[in-house]
Amino acid sequence: MKIRTINQQINKIKKINSFSIALIITSQFIAYVLNLYYGISGGVASKIIIGSAMISILAALILKIKIVVKLRSLLLICFIILCFFYSFIISSGDFTEQYFIEFIGTGVLTFVVMLIPFDQKKVLVNVMRVGMLFILKPFQFVSQSLMNIGYDRMDMFASYLVVIILSASVLHLVYYHERKIENYILYSNGFFILISTITVLGRGPLLVLLLTIFVAFLLRDIYKASSLKSNNFKLKKFIKYIVIMVIGLLIMLYIHKILIIISSILNYLDIEVATITKSLILIDQNNGVMGILNNRNYRWEWAFDMIKDHPFFGNGIGEYANVYNTWPHNLFLQMFVEFGFFLMMPLVVSAVRNIYILFNKNINNENMILFLFLFLISVPRLFFSSYYWHLSEFWMFIFLGLGYFKMSTQVNSEKSIAKIIDKKKSILLRNKN
Repeated sequence: MKIRTINQQINKIKKINSFSIALIITSQFIAYVLNLYYGISGGVASKIIIGSAMISILAALILKIKIVVKLRSLLLICFIILCFFYSFIISSGDFTEQYFIEFIGTGVLTFVVMLIPFDQKKVLVNVMRVGMLFILKPFQFVSQSLMNIGYDRMDMFASYLVVIILSASVLHLVYYHERKIENYILYSNGFFILISTITVLGRGPLLVLLLTIFVAFLLRDIYKASSLKSNNFKLKKFIKYIVIMVIGLLIMLYIHKILIIISSILNYLDIEVATITKSLILIDQNNGVMGILNNRNYRWEWAFDMIKDHPFFGNGIGEYANVYNTWPHNLFLQMFVEFGFFLMMPLVVSAVRNIYILFNKNINNENMILFLFLFLISVPRLFFSSYYWHLSEFWMFIFLGLGYFKMSTQVNSEKSIAKIIDKKKSILLRNKN
């Protein structure tokens, strides 16, 4: 009876916390929709994040759920906070304080929430459920998000918010595809969002969406193959990655010609895709393919200049923004500028290790799908846009990965215990016979 009660409590907290995590991931989407449709504003996203975290923490306390603090994650949190204190000493700009406040909300609260049990599949479903807000006023969402730039293109911020919902739908459909009426409704909503926004999405968000679709099928095939334990699996995986790299390199080399061909075909069909239109405009205006970067190369040069000044211990968190009133538009460059070579290592090692786990470890679907989702909606975006201090999904990716080997050890130990029990049972049966 006691075991049954404990299981019921764990299931309750999993439902609550899975919903909280989904709300945190979609907090900016909810805030954007409420502001767009009903004029509700004033730190809505922050209130959703704080409120969701508090609900999960209170529920865990009421249900007396045992929370195990993952030491690696705790050490990383403490290290980053110490780096902030160091930055307050060497830097005096407002962005250092802003990043610190954002990290407390998106990093520290996320760290606490990820300690509480949750169901990864339910998180994805809840993200898709939040996406149903789109259909309240879909045409208003698209029309009011368009930028006045001579052709139809959604604001980059709105585009990324839409892609979060679409990515959740793609991954759930590819990996789970449970035959439930609700799921088909959620998939239909995702498809409706896709056809409503596909031609007006920004370049980065569209790239993230295409990457989501590609990686979802790629990893599904790889994990299927690995489950068969075929002898030539590693060779096949290596060849597949090499082929992908070669194709990617060819696309980069001939991107201008490829875009012109695609644009010609779409023009013939009387279809305009904002991503292609903007890319061609930028290439033509800057007399070369480098124009496609939309001046990001200058931001990267500024980052390199700051790295040269303080290569080992960095310029301090937020100092790039204090100087240039923007960010480097690259995850690792920003880390290098702010932390320096030595201080950036814990963050870089955590991020790279997580990416290695994602693409090389044979983890089951339950452990992998949310991990993959968080990676896709945060890391590719941070390579060319935005900054990591305010992205809760990036910190979730980091903390979920840091707890991975602990989960694996637990699973392996459970399997070992099960084997021992089976062995003892077989010995007892033999003795009886």
